[in-house]
Amino acid sequence: MTRTIVLEAEKLKTRSLMMEYMDEVLDLPSGSVLNQDTLHDYLIEDTTETVMILTQPNAQSVTSSKYGYRTLMTIADAAEINPHLHLRFEK
Repeated sequence: MTRTIVLEAEKLKTRSLMMEYMDEVLDLPSGSVLNQDTLHDYLIEDTTETVMILTQPNAQSVTSSKYGYRTLMTIADAAEINPHLHLRFEK
């Protein structure tokens, strides 16, 4: 079964929002402290088939924030490494 996540830009723009959002949409280990490094580690090791979708309006919004942009690049890098993770851009 494939997990599909439509990324919400507003929830990726700060560390605290990103932590809460990723904890909500991913099956993170209980009590894990999430930052860019631990998100990357989780995403490259997760074997759940996952499609993360970024719509054009969300892409424009997330890249307007330094932290949101870094989060997006973390996800993109992990998708290049992990064959179970796919980042898809849609209108």
